[in-house]
Amino acid sequence: MKNHTAIKRKSKLYIISIVTICTAALLLKFPTESAEGVKEGLQLCTTAVIPSLFPFMTVSAFAVQSGISARLGRIIEPVCRFLFGLPGSCGTVIIMGLIGGFPVGARMAAALYKQGDITKTQFDRLLCFCVNAGPAFIIGTVGVVLIGSMKAGIILYAAQAAASLIIGICTRFFIHETDEKITASSKINRTSIADSFVLSVSDSSKGILSACAYIVLFSAILNILNACGIIPAIVDFITPSLLKLGVPYASINALLPAILEVTEGCVLAGKSGLILICLALGWGGFSVHFQIYACTSGIDLKKSRFMLCRAIQAILSTAIFILLLKFIPLDIAVSASTGNTDAALFSVSPVASIALLIFCMVFLISLPNKTIFKKVNRTQQ
Repeated sequence: MKNHTAIKRKSKLYIISIVTICTAALLLKFPTESAEGVKEGLQLCTTAVIPSLFPFMTVSAFAVQSGISARLGRIIEPVCRFLFGLPGSCGTVIIMGLIGGFPVGARMAAALYKQGDITKTQFDRLLCFCVNAGPAFIIGTVGVVLIGSMKAGIILYAAQAAASLIIGICTRFFIHETDEKITASSKINRTSIADSFVLSVSDSSKGILSACAYIVLFSAILNILNACGIIPAIVDFITPSLLKLGVPYASINALLPAILEVTEGCVLAGKSGLILICLALGWGGFSVHFQIYACTSGIDLKKSRFMLCRAIQAILSTAIFILLLKFIPLDIAVSASTGNTDAALFSVSPVASIALLIFCMVFLISLPNKTIFKKVNRTQQ
């Protein structure tokens, strides 16, 4: 048994070493393509990722640090218990997972677990369905910019949200609670408002930097794989079989980029059809997966279960999307969208703006009235 484990470790080390050497060789062989991929990744981060994600990451971190999450949890506890079998503190994670964007829900769940507000089993369940693309990206970027239809973006978002909630409800029957005990103190406010704000901004800055790093890296990898002929060779290999199944050729070209990086996949899929876009949004891409692994570092995340849930979300959301189209028809073709993929990759989302306003209102409501009145009186004096 020990020999088998040692051989397995050595084999893994050899494989990693070979991949690392090959990657370094490709970087030296294709420096221009690699640099171009980095530039594209940086442009994507500055125009789409940071504007749409950073505010939500800060708000979600502040909600946990300041105790707002616990207060809201008490209000939505009955609904959260009834639908998901989870405590009320998980309710804000579910909400932010739906409106904040891919890493926001996972970061919030990790923060609650590290503070002792939820058990490991509850954390595992949240990671199964609280990792979603937000409305700012789906409606604003994908719908308005790539497809040229806000209506299509809204339907795509509704399909993703519905699939996420269905998976969340189902997890209560497949992932059973253990005898773990919550170790958090009974006090809600653990830090002052000022300290909570500073910690939230600092933590979110590290998180957005990590997310952008993975996006830039995978953008460079995609360019190198295209330049050296690996992606074209794989596409040529799988094309005959997929064409027989009725998959459009344009969708086949966008398939591998969609598996690796969701935004690049959606840009390419925008030329081929809404079905592949929906699949890409549900799957998230390996770039998002690594972002989740980074923000949950130090926690024993079951990666195989996480990836299985991403695959289920991709299939389920696509099925819901096709069903919704039967009741809400679109003027554009499902298999060949007509959006302008050369447009800017970021558009302001009214849904995202409204969500931020709501959380600002919750923040104000959470402040003790006495503190507010004291500050007002001092100002008047």
